[in-house]
Amino acid sequence: MDGTPRRPGPTSEIVDMLFAVTDHLKAQFADIAAGERLTVVQARTVLRIYGPVPMRALAARMGYDASNMTGIVDGLESRGLVERKVLPADRRVKHVELTGHGVEVRDRMREQLAEDAPAIGRLDEADRVALHAILSRAVERS
Repeated sequence: MDGTPRRPGPTSEIVDMLFAVTDHLKAQFADIAAGERLTVVQARTVLRIYGPVPMRALAARMGYDASNMTGIVDGLESRGLVERKVLPADRRVKHVELTGHGVEVRDRMREQLAEDAPAIGRLDEADRVALHAILSRAVERS
């Protein structure tokens, strides 16, 4: 090696760019969560609830241990954003569901993320569609 730095390959450059976009989105998301008086973990949880979901399934969706989910849901429940329910089909399992207020907060956060994502929002429609397709395939394979 002659000490000259090697130029990274295309895959390394893509990873670097994804990290840059992700870092920006994380910072933006933290600001949005704070604006709703939520922690980042609470806000992420609100974004991931669609209909009633068993606590264990929600924990798996979030990548958390089920025991951690209880405290997160407790905080969201105290804010009136979620409620625990027992569904008639399976009375043994507690399900978590967004309240009407929780749906409003989730939708508002999603709108803010979409509006304030300049890294993606500046792309034209065709590029956003292409990026969506590419990222969907990448996520499916991970």
